[in-house]
Amino acid sequence: MRERIARFMVRWLGTLRPVVLSHLTMPEPPRSAPVRVPAPARVPAAPPTPCLPRLPVGERFPIAWDTDPVPLYILQHERLRTLGVR
Repeated sequence: MRERIARFMVRWLGTLRPVVLSHLTMPEPPRSAPVRVPAPARVPAAPPTPCLPRLPVGERFPIAWDTDPVPLYILQHERLRTLGVR
């Protein structure tokens, strides 16, 4: 078996050719012009937020998440009571 492997290796080594060109002797590939990518278009700034009229403090209804953790129905009851509806 060793002799067969040795014969195969001798035959195989005989088929190899030395490298004619190495990376040191190969010419440089031609350089192409750089690709120009257009600049992205500028996005216009957002329009300013319009100024909304301020409600007087007495006419404002308290927002449930801005107050103490009180159920909304209690806030509605208090509002109606202060307006004199009930």
